[in-house]
Amino acid sequence: MITTILMPYLRPDNISKVIAGIRNQTVKSKIWIWDVLGEYKNIGEDVYFFCSNNFNHLPRFMLSSLVDTEYIYIQDDDFAINDITLFEKLIALSKTVPDHLIGVKGKKFDESADPEKPYQHGTCWKGEGECDVVNTGLSFFRTEIMNKIPMNHLFNPTRTITREEYLYGDDMYLSSFNKCYATELFKYCVDVLPENDRGLSHESKHMDVRNELCKRYWL
Repeated sequence: MITTILMPYLRPDNISKVIAGIRNQTVKSKIWIWDVLGEYKNIGEDVYFFCSNNFNHLPRFMLSSLVDTEYIYIQDDDFAINDITLFEKLIALSKTVPDHLIGVKGKKFDESADPEKPYQHGTCWKGEGECDVVNTGLSFFRTEIMNKIPMNHLFNPTRTITREEYLYGDDMYLSSFNKCYATELFKYCVDVLPENDRGLSHESKHMDVRNELCKRYWL
């Protein structure tokens, strides 16, 4: 019923906790692992993908287009599920908002949004409820809504987006094609694991791109 797409990167110490949280769920899931460093070849999971090029966030959505289960769960390797019923709860929530992406937190772009840095601004972030965009590092949705997301992003008739924006603006790109719902289920059912230091310039590019896309699509 569920396919989990796991995106490990530079956090090998976290991976056993991440997989245990998925494996212990009362609703069983396939696990697909995308690995750009060759660190997880002997992990023994359902499907393993290795690629020598780093496509940033893109593989999580490319792989989603191949899924044949009803639901898709995506997570990075800086979280671990601590509640064995999380998938049950997410399925129940998805049935109430079937055409929505469900994420860990969401953003509403209203009059309180910072017009210069709308994505980073401290206000407008929602822990629960319908919103304009969601964080996709932890996300859950019906596979069917992937049909709304064009793979050929540079020649999409309804959105103009550059290659860099597609690489670094995954939250914005996905959310512009779907309704979004933020849920506090993740807050209470998931532990935050140690992060590695990826460098300030890497993070800055993400924020700059997301801010620009937010201004273009929502403000």
